[in-house]
Amino acid sequence: MKTKAATSAKRTAVAKKKAARKVAKGLSAKLGHRPAYQVVAKTYDGVSILRPKTRPKHFTSKQIRETIIEVKNAASD
Repeated sequence: MKTKAATSAKRTAVAKKKAARKVAKGLSAKLGHRPAYQVVAKTYDGVSILRPKTRPKHFTSKQIRETIIEVKNAASD
């Protein structure tokens, strides 16, 4: 029969191993992830204005739309 200390040590070792795998998996997912973008417009000189395909997390769609229009107008001047 295993002692209480041996069982506890084994649980700790397994938990540490799982935590290390979870961290490594999270890092590889973050490093390997490429954000997807859509071309919203192209300027006359061929510069593409991009926007993320996903919904914004920090800005509203209205703010992004206004900024894109502003940039397009500034580029055409």
